[in-house]
Amino acid sequence: MRKRSALALLGFLALLASALAARAVAETAGSAEEMKQALADYGCIACHGEAEVRIGPPFDAIARRYSAATDEQIYVLTRKVLRGGAGNWGIVPMNAQPDLPSAEAARLVTWIIGQGAAGTR
Repeated sequence: MRKRSALALLGFLALLASALAARAVAETAGSAEEMKQALADYGCIACHGEAEVRIGPPFDAIARRYSAATDEQIYVLTRKVLRGGAGNWGIVPMNAQPDLPSAEAARLVTWIIGQGAAGTR
């Protein structure tokens, strides 16, 4: 029991560290074109449009909703990308993305949210 709790805590801390690191470098993470290419490369655009609703919410709606996100919210959103989730945007669940590296997931989430704070896309 203790070992499992310790492992869960280590996993949480590792993901949180990834999210914090990604947030710290989000502005230097790459050009908008590079980030949009990463979203395409990882298959994000299969379900999310830039401004149009597809299966999931558009990136600009996510950016507006979470433009003032705390580090904890960045962690939660990154975890949802990696593990999947439901309930925040309707009844269609977010599919898990287990092959996406956690640091890259945090970087993408942070960049998307930053677009809302910056007011640009």
